[in-house]
Amino acid sequence: MEKYYQVDENTPNAVVSYYGKGALLALGLDLQIRGFSKHKKSLDDLMRLIWKKHGITLDGISENGLDDLINTLLGNSFMKIWSEFKSRYIFGVEDIPI
Repeated sequence: MEKYYQVDENTPNAVVSYYGKGALLALGLDLQIRGFSKHKKSLDDLMRLIWKKHGITLDGISENGLDDLINTLLGNSFMKIWSEFKSRYIFGVEDIPI
């Protein structure tokens, strides 16, 4: 019998809370945006842009859609920072440095 989502003594070592990790990723991205833009932009600006482009019409975002929106908001020079952040902490397995 499978034991999906059943807590045991190894759970802290084997399970990642995507709610907690998502909140930390959002914080990290916000700090990266604020630092890059010298506090002229923030994650709030990105969220408003997502809503403006996709929320009102309920159109889904394509696979590269977030990349395109980040590029629209912050320009091509931020894309290296975003690409590294994404590969290390979203698609990668590195711990988020907090």
